[in-house]
Amino acid sequence: MITYGLIGAKLGHSFSPMIHKRMCGYEYTLKELDEKQLVDFLEKKEFKGVNVTVPYKETVMKHCHIIDPLAQQIGAVNVVINRGGTLVGYNTDWYGMTHAVQSLTPHLTGKIVAILGTGGTSKTACYVAQKLGATTIYQVSRTPRGDQISYEDLYTLPHVDMVINTTPVGMHPNCMQCPIDIRRVKKVTYVLDVIYNPMRTKLILDCIDHGIACTNGLSMLVAQAKMAGELFLKKKFPDSLILSTTAYMRIKNTNVVLIGMPGSGKTRIGMLVASFTNKKVVDTDKLVIANAGMKIPLIFEQYGEIKFREYEFQAIHSIYQQKNLVISTGGGSIKLKGNMDKLRQNGVVVYLRCETQKLSKKGRPLSQCGDIDELFHSRKPFYEKYADFTIDNVDTVAKCAEKIKKGYYEYSNH
Repeated sequence: MITYGLIGAKLGHSFSPMIHKRMCGYEYTLKELDEKQLVDFLEKKEFKGVNVTVPYKETVMKHCHIIDPLAQQIGAVNVVINRGGTLVGYNTDWYGMTHAVQSLTPHLTGKIVAILGTGGTSKTACYVAQKLGATTIYQVSRTPRGDQISYEDLYTLPHVDMVINTTPVGMHPNCMQCPIDIRRVKKVTYVLDVIYNPMRTKLILDCIDHGIACTNGLSMLVAQAKMAGELFLKKKFPDSLILSTTAYMRIKNTNVVLIGMPGSGKTRIGMLVASFTNKKVVDTDKLVIANAGMKIPLIFEQYGEIKFREYEFQAIHSIYQQKNLVISTGGGSIKLKGNMDKLRQNGVVVYLRCETQKLSKKGRPLSQCGDIDELFHSRKPFYEKYADFTIDNVDTVAKCAEKIKKGYYEYSNH
C-alpha cells in the first residue's frame, strides 16, 4: 500500500519525491511497473493518489472509472486518485506545460509549433499550444501517421516558432543523445525540452550555443506537482511555491563547475565553495592522478599531452552525470567540446579569471614550458564561451568563494 507516488516504466531519473515532499509535505513513493504489474496495481487500488508517467499516460485511461473532462479532451491522464474505490483520472501536465511555455513567451498567437513525439505528453503539448493561440501545430514522429510529419519533413518547413520535445531522447542516462539538429530547423525562436534530468540536455545546450531561447521541463514538473498535490489533499497551495521549489531543485541538482587557467585558484576556492553550498568537491586533476597512478608532470614527461587529455576526458566522463558537486577542472579541459558539453549538462560553469602574472606555475607542465600569456590568449575564447558567469580572482579565497556562491544562487533563481 502506498499513499501518494509516481508510477511508470523507468523512474530512476525522477525528482518527484523531493518536490512533493517540499511543497505538499507528504511522503511520495516511486513505483516502477511493467504493463502486467500496472494492471494489477490499478485493480488492487492500494493507493490514495498517483502521478502517471511514460509510457502509461494513455494506458491508464481505460482503467479509470471517471475521467475529468479536460483530461478526456486532451487524451492523456497523468494523475489517478482513488476515491473510495472509484479511480478518477485527471491531467495536470497541461498546467505545468503552460507554465513552462509562458516562461519563454506569454502566448503563441499566430505562431507555428512543432511537437516532437506522439505520446501522452505530446497530446498535452498540442492542447497547450492550441490554447495559447498557435496557428499551426505539427506533430513530428519517426513513423508518421495521418497528419503527423517526419523529422526530415520538419527540416523542410520554411518557418517554426517553437519546438517542444516530448520524447525521452536525451534523458538520463543517455544524456548525450539529441532528437533533432536544431540548426536545421528554420527560424526557430523558442525550444521547450520537457526533460529535466539532465538539467541541460544536448538539445538545450545546442540552443544555448546558437542563441535560441530555451528551457527544460523542471518548472513544468514542479507546477504540475503543485496541482496534483491540490487534487490529492483537496487544498490550495500558493503559486509562489512553483518558483521557489524550482529554484531549490536546481540548486540541489546542479553542480558548480570551475574553469580557468592553471594556478588560478580553482582547487582552493572550490573547496570553500563546496563548504558554503553543502556540496561535495571533486578535482578532475586528482581523478587523473588516481586513475593514471602517477602525477601529472610525469604523465606529460612519459606520454605527452595527448595521453593526459585522454585521462582527463575519462575523469570527466566518470562524474558528469552526478549531482550536487563542486567540480574544479584542469585549465585545458575547455579545449575539448565533449568535456564541456558533459560538464554543462548538470553544471553552472564559472570562469575564475586571474591575471597571468599571478598564476602559480608549480606542478603545471604547460605553464612552465611555454609563454603563459600566449597560452592564456589561446584559451580565453573557450573560457568566455562556456562560462555562465565570470568571477575575477582579485580578493581573498574566502571572498572569491562567497562571490561564486552568490552568483550561483542568483543564476539558479533566474
